[in-house]
Amino acid sequence: LQSLRRILRAHAILDPEQEYAQGMADLTSPFLLVMEGDETETFLLLTRLMQRQRGLFLAGGEPVHRRLALLWAMLC
Repeated sequence: LQSLRRILRAHAILDPEQEYAQGMADLTSPFLLVMEGDETETFLLLTRLMQRQRGLFLAGGEPVHRRLALLWAMLC
């Protein structure tokens, strides 16, 4: 849990405009597991993902839950 906190805090410092948004921990946790607890590698993966999906996590951007609901509707 401390590793996850450090990674998310470091990302918030790196990108103060984006900060922390609900769902980031859910995306980061599997990275941390796959990377076998390597915080540096996990941080780099999170940073790259946040660069690519920036609009989902900025204030005023389309919320993640709306995108997930659309995906669910398409699958069902």
